[in-house]
Amino acid sequence: MAGNLIMKGFRLSVLTTALLVTLPALADPTRPPSPAEIRAWLGTETRTPAEPRWQLQSVMLADERRIAVINGQRVRIGESIDQARVIDISPGQVKLEDSDGQPVTLKIGTRFTAQPDRSGD
Repeated sequence: MAGNLIMKGFRLSVLTTALLVTLPALADPTRPPSPAEIRAWLGTETRTPAEPRWQLQSVMLADERRIAVINGQRVRIGESIDQARVIDISPGQVKLEDSDGQPVTLKIGTRFTAQPDRSGD
């Protein structure tokens, strides 16, 4: 009997913890779902056309090292991200070569979609 009460108390504490963790997400039921939530709900992982393909978030330059953060991933010259190769990292921008061999320039604070402007600048 005592073991049964302990188990019920444990289940209640697990349920309470789960509610407290998920409650902030449920706080605004009128909030429209994000694209990621829609993809998770539908079970699809494909990118929507309006979603950015590459976003340059940071550039770190040193004498012997150049690193960029694109889509949350650290990359160096010669490395690839999302089927594009990093060809140059300079202050505030990164030049990529996409899978078609076309140049794409990313600048901090701008986003490029799946069909980027391929002006090369």
